[in-house]
Amino acid sequence: MDPRRFSDLIIFGRVAEARSFTAAARSLGVTQSAVSQTVKRLEGELGIRLLSRSTRSLTPTAAGEQLLATLVPNVTELDAKVADLERLREEPGGNSG
Repeated sequence: MDPRRFSDLIIFGRVAEARSFTAAARSLGVTQSAVSQTVKRLEGELGIRLLSRSTRSLTPTAAGEQLLATLVPNVTELDAKVADLERLREEPGGNSG
């Protein structure tokens, strides 16, 4: 997978979770504009709208929900694996045997 696509998916996930471009941007430490452009680019590349936007709400479309159903558990699993690796780094090294 193209590393940028992976990053775009993570950003989409944050927006969908927060239901806000502004809150997602704040949590990621980037501008709201950058987050909005990223989601727009992802939707353009996929050729399908992932988020339904109105002046008062932002919700995943049916396609967005399908993507999230795969994305969320996989990102959660990756986060857990990275945490496991970080714990290994902190343990005294070496197995004698």
